[in-house]
Amino acid sequence: MRACKGAKTLEDVQENVQAAMTKAKGLSADVYLALNEYLSDVIPQVRNLAYAKSLDLQSGLNLMDLSEYTTDVQGLVIRSVLEWVYQRGRDIIVVIPEAWEFLPLRRSSPVLLAAEELIRKGGSAGNFIWLDSQDLSGVNAFIRKQIHVWILGVQREINEVKRTLAHVYGVQRKPKADEIASLERGQFVACFGQHAIKTYVQPVWLDESEAREVAMGAASPRAAPVVSSSPILDDDTQVVHKQTRAASKRKQKEIIVNEPDDESDDELAKAERRVEELRAKKAALASVGASGTIDIDGIYEEIKRRLLSDSAVLMKIKAEQSRMEIAYELPVLKVSGDTVQGRLAILVAQGFFDKGANGYTAYLELVRLGAKVARVSAYREMDALSLLGFVTKERSGKNVAYLTTEGAKDRIKIVKPSKE
Repeated sequence: MRACKGAKTLEDVQENVQAAMTKAKGLSADVYLALNEYLSDVIPQVRNLAYAKSLDLQSGLNLMDLSEYTTDVQGLVIRSVLEWVYQRGRDIIVVIPEAWEFLPLRRSSPVLLAAEELIRKGGSAGNFIWLDSQDLSGVNAFIRKQIHVWILGVQREINEVKRTLAHVYGVQRKPKADEIASLERGQFVACFGQHAIKTYVQPVWLDESEAREVAMGAASPRAAPVVSSSPILDDDTQVVHKQTRAASKRKQKEIIVNEPDDESDDELAKAERRVEELRAKKAALASVGASGTIDIDGIYEEIKRRLLSDSAVLMKIKAEQSRMEIAYELPVLKVSGDTVQGRLAILVAQGFFDKGANGYTAYLELVRLGAKVARVSAYREMDALSLLGFVTKERSGKNVAYLTTEGAKDRIKIVKPSKE
């Protein structure tokens, strides 16, 4: 705060830090030294950033390449993006790779507060965060606590396997340790609701029939083919053409000796189908307009049509749910402002619990305002307000905090007594 006083740019902040270093001693000197080194690294990169006042997001996947900047500067950019999405965005999913770097467990990060704000409040606007990390232990504990959908990959180290399984709870069947350790390439355990389902992600170099065989255990997953620098579609087509020619030669040989092989026929047919699929993909890419935009709606409709027409999909799930309609009326509670509950309700309306506060903090605030109240009464009435839906009761280990619920302030009407 001292370093930022009177500063308008980061350069001004660094000048203040360097001036303070000449007089600082002990811990303050160490903090100023670390801050100066940080700014010396960040400022030149920030100076070269291509600034924008808004995000120009197109429908579909948008990629921001920050590879040329250090992790510190990447964190600053990610924080700005999260803040923009929270303040102005709707229906946006922010994907953060290597989350352990930007949302670390045991140190601070400029991304953390912005991510916490978006996670807590962004869902009402359709904004969410997807995190990617090679392990769970390095990601901030509070952020992990907010995650309700997990897609878990292979882990071999026994402690990491245990941590992975610890995040699978409330499911009908919990995976065993050897199932996590034996996951192969492309295999994951998707955990959501009461389900923990082993899945296989179809890679681009496998067609649907091959991917289905891998998913059902009839074949082993294989690595991506090595391709040259020419376009991928052309390379794939050339590879399949070679397979077709090889299969044709084998077929000709079989005709000469009059010993047909059904396996070669199947391989030839599979290769020919692959050629047709790749040609269709190439034609679809060629149909993209001069503007470079893709008809997302058209692609969606085509995928939906294929899924509905395919009688041999990997998985079919039919869920039938009973329907229940509940009609209720919210009761109107008239509470005196002199009671403990009334005083706490006034604190809710004034925003005292917007960032969270425990029962003891609320008790101290009532005492500060002149109320004569027992601590246990404050705790009891906070629980009552939680049951009424004005605050939520959040737990983190042994700690408890109360948070104002959405719309709670609008449901509290403070009526001042008339002078009569």
